[in-house]
Amino acid sequence: IWSIRPLPYCPLLRWSGFAPAESECAGVVTDMVWHAPGLLLFAADDQGYITVWEMHGVLERTLGSQSPKHQKSPSASPRGRHHGIPPPLRRCWRAHASGITEIRLLPDDLCLVTCSTDQNVCIWGFDGEWIGCLEQGRGSGKPLDLRPYHFMPADPKGPSSPLMQYRKQGM
Repeated sequence: IWSIRPLPYCPLLRWSGFAPAESECAGVVTDMVWHAPGLLLFAADDQGYITVWEMHGVLERTLGSQSPKHQKSPSASPRGRHHGIPPPLRRCWRAHASGITEIRLLPDDLCLVTCSTDQNVCIWGFDGEWIGCLEQGRGSGKPLDLRPYHFMPADPKGPSSPLMQYRKQGM
């Protein structure tokens, strides 16, 4: 999950026994946000992608679940921990034309807000559904700091069609 470059430094992580997670979204992570109720990790990168990882299994393995299911697994260590198994990728989509600088959950934990170096602030559903963008009074002729904010609803020509489709795994 963590974009640590170069790869030899990966063992410095606490969870060094786990294989690095791979996805077609090959950017370097710039920000992350945790959704505790769904055990989801949302990672934003410098290429404009949002990647969603299902962390339930990783947390269960890392905390050393002692259930018989984990103890009998051939990939489990003697302490019941699995090694070399990356977390399942739930979804990855192109959210912005350039790098994402921040990603945040809205207070209701149902939507994400992202901002990017492409000068857009967008609102997203958890599965990549584009809800809209916040724009700052474009074309009003007022100085930038006096422009009102407007909500632009989802547009079929906008980024609501993710570039990559992933099958939902494990949910």
